[in-house]
Amino acid sequence: MGSKTVRVRCILFLCGLSTSTVTVVAVGASPAQAAPFTYTAVSTGYHRACAVTTTGVGLCWGWNYSGSLGTNDRSATVYAPSIVPLPAGERFRSIEAGSYFTSCGLTESGRVYCWGESGGGWMALPAGVVVNQLSVGWSQVCALTTDARLFCTGDWLSGELGTGDQEYTHLPVQITLPDSATPAYVSAGMGFTCVVSTIGTAYCTGGNGAGQLGNGLTSSTKVFVRVALPADVRLASISGGLGRTCGLDTTGGGWCWGRNYGGAFGDGTYDNSATPRAVALDAGIRLTDIRTGWYHTCGITTAGVVLCWGENTGGALGWGQTYGGKTIRTAALPAGVSATNLTIGLSGTCITSADNRVLCWGSNLFGSGGVGTAAPVYTPTEILRVGTPDPAIPAVSSGSTHAVDITGTFVPNGAASTVVLLVAETPDFGSPRVVPVTVPRSRQAELSQVFAPVTYATRIPGLRPATTYFVKTRATNIFGAGESDATTFTTLGGPPIVATSSIAQVGGDSARVETSVDGNLLATNVEVVYSTDPKLTTDTVVTPLGSATGSAHLSATLSALAPRTTYWARVRASNEVGTTTGEIISFTTLGDKPTILSVTAKGGRRAAGVVVGVDTGLLVANVTVAHRKHGSDAGWTIQSREVGPSSNATVSFDLSNLDPATPYDVKVAVTNAVGMGERSDISFTTMGGAPVVAALQSHDIGDTTVTVRAQVDPNDFATRVTLQVDTDESFSNHDEWFAGTVAPGAQSKVSLDISDLLDSTTYYARLVAVNARGTTTGGSISFTTTTPVGKLLKRRAEPVAPVPVVVPTPPAVQLDSPVTIGETSVEVTRPESAAAVTIGVVAKTSTPPVTASRKRATIKPKPKPRQSNVSTRSTARSAQ
Repeated sequence: MGSKTVRVRCILFLCGLSTSTVTVVAVGASPAQAAPFTYTAVSTGYHRACAVTTTGVGLCWGWNYSGSLGTNDRSATVYAPSIVPLPAGERFRSIEAGSYFTSCGLTESGRVYCWGESGGGWMALPAGVVVNQLSVGWSQVCALTTDARLFCTGDWLSGELGTGDQEYTHLPVQITLPDSATPAYVSAGMGFTCVVSTIGTAYCTGGNGAGQLGNGLTSSTKVFVRVALPADVRLASISGGLGRTCGLDTTGGGWCWGRNYGGAFGDGTYDNSATPRAVALDAGIRLTDIRTGWYHTCGITTAGVVLCWGENTGGALGWGQTYGGKTIRTAALPAGVSATNLTIGLSGTCITSADNRVLCWGSNLFGSGGVGTAAPVYTPTEILRVGTPDPAIPAVSSGSTHAVDITGTFVPNGAASTVVLLVAETPDFGSPRVVPVTVPRSRQAELSQVFAPVTYATRIPGLRPATTYFVKTRATNIFGAGESDATTFTTLGGPPIVATSSIAQVGGDSARVETSVDGNLLATNVEVVYSTDPKLTTDTVVTPLGSATGSAHLSATLSALAPRTTYWARVRASNEVGTTTGEIISFTTLGDKPTILSVTAKGGRRAAGVVVGVDTGLLVANVTVAHRKHGSDAGWTIQSREVGPSSNATVSFDLSNLDPATPYDVKVAVTNAVGMGERSDISFTTMGGAPVVAALQSHDIGDTTVTVRAQVDPNDFATRVTLQVDTDESFSNHDEWFAGTVAPGAQSKVSLDISDLLDSTTYYARLVAVNARGTTTGGSISFTTTTPVGKLLKRRAEPVAPVPVVVPTPPAVQLDSPVTIGETSVEVTRPESAAAVTIGVVAKTSTPPVTASRKRATIKPKPKPRQSNVSTRSTARSAQ
């Protein structure tokens, strides 16, 4: 199909408000036939019919007994014209449906192909033979070649092959006519065959029970006999039917002979005749064709009018009524239809029209009328308009940046069709994209559906935005492909728009860029390009601002800028369609030398905190704190913190792993891109020192026992704790017990059980804690032991016996490490609880060493006083 200029619809919401004229060129191979088919020939047979299109496609429909339709459809009845396949490169010139169940077709190459009951391929004619005309009868096939030879094959049971024999033959046999006549036209009837010679004489052979051979006899013959035409009559064509033959003479007159069933002669009688009888045409009427079938006869006049006579079964005469007979009737062709060719079957009639259509009428058994039903058709009716699909121009219902929604219709024209959209960016559709369209089978399942418009809707994805496309529909069925004209549309979208850009929050080493961008419906990447080069060609830096699809306000902070420097910047936005850059804007950064505003340092026991207040000069600054012991030559321990731009920033540092009670020196420095500030006059001393004793209390006082408890804070040094007990408040002659060693750390509880005290005696007690930083003597407390019941308070004066000296057993102690008492090493254990320490009694340092045990501590009595002292004490006790 060549190119043509067409008006292409434009979808207004995508293309603007105008239409444009474009040239559309078919894509790929041209469709086999513009839908629907048009025809050059038609043939009716035994409850079936076949036609040939103007492009050489063969179609058959009706009763498919023994595969006599020759189509791929094996259904018993085929209501719609269906394709008869041919070998590649072959095209039909004509098809003969046949009087029974054999059909044959003549191709443009002159070959004959047959199918059905007696068919099975092409007719095996001699090499070089080209067939010019073909006829298929009840059981025989005859072919007339271009060199005027006649070949027949099939059954010669009735002598219908005219060879003088009755044997069946699969191979074509050349036929010789009497009088050395040259065949010019052949017609195979039902059990007989007739031929017209080049000089208009006629010859017939075969069954002759009704006189159909036209030789005046009713006996059959195995050889051709001459038809007894009037001397001045010459035939142009001949047609054999059921027991009857009709011929067209060279002047346009009609002749019939044989069985005049139902008035099928058209001579105004119902009488049979073994010789030709003239058809009683009205004056001035001339025929161009005459055909007879089983029970009726029809002819075409020079005016294209169809005349019919004989039996009117199922409306075979086509004049709209149900009765027929010897009267010649005019078929009711639609207005404007002129017949050119004629064919008659069992009880049906078909013609081809001057405008290449096929119209049929009659009993329509098995759908042989080609109208899609099996009901009788009483007037000429066009057969179903089969052919390549007929798609309408598609419509764009909606669209976006990357896809459009397409709707459309197509007429399948007799066969279920597949549909695709052809999409291209040029009107000539070079290398188009093919988009399949899904059409549910249910929409083309019924016969009526394949002749009615079918709608579809689909989406074309994967398009480029802001692009004009051309789209058309291609529909394909078994008959070929049909294409619509094109429509055009333009997808949405476009290059981004950079509306405004500005610089805000300019600092010493940073600035904030703000911009308004419209992505024009597309995913758009937005960034800022900046440099100290006004032309932005060298040393450029790119910072992302974000992304946008529609309108968006984006911002980003530019960091690591040089202070007191002028920069130039512009926003750049990119999407699928293009890149847009904004105007160049400039700004100058700020910045000053940093200042140390304040420094405080406070020491703990083993740690310290340094707090530095700085003004960073509106730049990112680095604050450094270094410390070491006062007077030390060792290296400095350094910590650093980065601080963002600020006029008053506070930075805290934690110093750890320090020695307690130790002075330290501190240096502080702050640095930015402009300069540095520093201080080295800071110092602090860590906490720690002599131990602290508190909360000494006595508990559970008995007549010879007491429990003493206290809190001891070692103040970060290992501390040795002892308990001093004396009956004298001055502790001039005290006893001393070892209470253990407290490890560095938090304060500990000290608990000590003392026994072997004197009853009814007032005692004074205090704790003494010693570590590397000093000795702390806690405040004293007093307690009085109780008097046991039954104690002798007063005895008559008698000599006082000496009191034996008893060395007390040291109390059990529980500590973490061995303790040395005097010169003796004692193994000490600490209980699982680190907060409480149980300490045994240790003898006064002036006494010999003893070994501590886990038994309850006992206290040795004071040294035995001199006799005078004893007496004094006894006297004193007596006085009590």
